[in-house]
Parts: sequence; C-alpha cells; structure tokens
Amino acid sequence: MKATTSVRRRLVGRALRQHRESAGYSQEDAALLLGCDKSKLSRIESGDRGIRTAELRELLAEYGVPAPGQDALLAIAWQRGDHGGWAGYRDVLPGGFLDYLIVEAIASEITTYQAQQVPPLLQTAAYARAITAASADVPAAWRDKVSESVLARQRIVLTERESPVDFLLAEGALRQPVGSRQVMRAQLVRLAHSAVNDPHVSIRVIPYDAGANPGIGLGSPTLIRLSGLPDAGVVHLAGLAGGTLFDDPATVRAYDGALGKIRAAALSPPESARLIAGLT
Repeated sequence: MKATTSVRRRLVGRALRQHRESAGYSQEDAALLLGCDKSKLSRIESGDRGIRTAELRELLAEYGVPAPGQDALLAIAWQRGDHGGWAGYRDVLPGGFLDYLIVEAIASEITTYQAQQVPPLLQTAAYARAITAASADVPAAWRDKVSESVLARQRIVLTERESPVDFLLAEGALRQPVGSRQVMRAQLVRLAHSAVNDPHVSIRVIPYDAGANPGIGLGSPTLIRLSGLPDAGVVHLAGLAGGTLFDDPATVRAYDGALGKIRAAALSPPESARLIAGLT
C-alpha cells in the first residue's frame, strides 16, 4: 500500500478512472480535454499527483457524473486553507490521520467497532483527557491539544448528519475503567442518554454472553463510505502514530463483511441502552 498521506488522491484518482471508463473515454481523450499529456492523467488516476479544482470539475462534467458524486469528489480533493477545519491541530495529529479525518467529515456512512475503549466520537471531555494521558504516542506537551481535537472531531462529524454513525461496542470497552470513578460514570451516563436520545448515533453493544464473535482479533476498525461514490470507502485501523488506512476495494469489502457479522452478534439499540444504564 502506498503512503497513507495520499489516501484522498487515491480515492479521487480511482473514482476518476472508473467514471472515465464508464463514459467510454480513453486516457488520451481525457488528456486532450485537460490539454495535458497522457502521463499526467495517468499519475492523477493512480493517486501519484493531485488535480486542480477546475480540472476536476471539467472532467466530472464531461463524464456526466451526477451532482452528489461531483460534490463528494470535490470535497475530498480540495479543502480550503484550514484543511477541513483541522488547521489548528496539524502540529499534533499525523498527516495520514488528518487525511482520514477530512474524508470522515463528509462520509455518508460510518461504522466503527471498539473493543477496549469508548469511541472518540462519543467520549466526554474528561474521558478523552484520561485516554490521551495514557496514550503511548502522545507527548505530555500535546495532551491538551489532542484532547481538544477529539471534541472538535465530534462537532465536525456529528453535527447535522443525515444518517447516524453506527457504533458497535464490545461490553469490555464499557467496563474498562478510564480515569476516576466519577469520570467513568459520567461517560456511561452520556452513552446511555445518547443511545436513546441522539438521532446522530446508533449504539449496539456486543455482550460478554455473545461468546466468540468476529470482533475477536479484529482490532478497532472504522469503515466509512461516501455519498455518490458507492464503490469508494476507507478503513481506519486505530493504532500508534494515527493508525493505518486502507482504501483498496478488496480490503474495504473484507472489513465491511466482518463489521456486518459483529452487528449481527450485537444487542439491539434499546437493549444496548439498558445494558449501559445498568453499568452506571
């Protein structure tokens, strides 16, 4: 896999190639549209180089891409100088992870599984600070800013969503103490409330008595998909230095299947809410 910092370029390039082929254009035809040589177009489609906004608009219009697909690709390929609202955190968040966060902010579908902690998108400020303080790859001088970035991520991703984020939580993640008893209780209270009152989230718990399930050994992946680009997706596997990103279709399909099996083993949202409330 190529460097994670080019994930947005790869998504745009792959989509452009698919749209070009569907429209019946050769690479030579598309290069003529842009007034460039074939090698430049080839590098754009492979993700080895970016594409200017005007060029992207021209190709998408020529290929007859519907408006939702055009909007999604334009948002992925180009962000204003604030890097999608993350400019203030570029010094403490790895570049590859920032690429993922920019794509996550415009995702139409998000499914995440967490086995050991409450997902960042659901963390209280105190819980986020306790997690950051315990992280192996966050220097002490960065802790406050990294904790702030968790709350910023929640505002960016969860505000005015058209479809809820699908959270799959192992019961162990809810029972793992983080911070003081007060911090943990406040976190569980928030989860229990969100599970039944927040239209932006869907929370399902995989209980201990579910036994062996596909989540064992899977890590903590998040899969996102993009409106208007049904074949495009990104998997983020949490880990040190921002984790790992996968965007090749075969890997995305594999994680999609695994997450579907985990969801089938989970409690319903109402049952999950009752389990969480019982832990407070």
